[in-house]
Amino acid sequence: MKYRRKPEIVDAFKLGKIGDWPEWAQESFGKQVFPGGAVLVRTPLCSGGDVEVARPGDYIVRHENGDMFTYTAESFVATYDPDLSDTRDFARSTLRRLLNHKET
Repeated sequence: MKYRRKPEIVDAFKLGKIGDWPEWAQESFGKQVFPGGAVLVRTPLCSGGDVEVARPGDYIVRHENGDMFTYTAESFVATYDPDLSDTRDFARSTLRRLLNHKET
């Protein structure tokens, strides 16, 4: 699903089951998942070039230039709004959330 951070649009997803990850994330992290579902995310040199740990429930954001960052769910929601111009992803994500909510 795409999210909007004024003024840019980024790719982002909430870390959960591997099968629910977007293709770009599976290519980047698919073989590097730790027990409990955590992954390591390399941040760009401009922000120190560190490695951050993303845990289930955190969001991983990929900018147009390929730089990736991790956000807690609270920080992500405070920073980004869904990009409603991509309504198919938004509808799919909303439906998935509703279906998962019923199962729990």
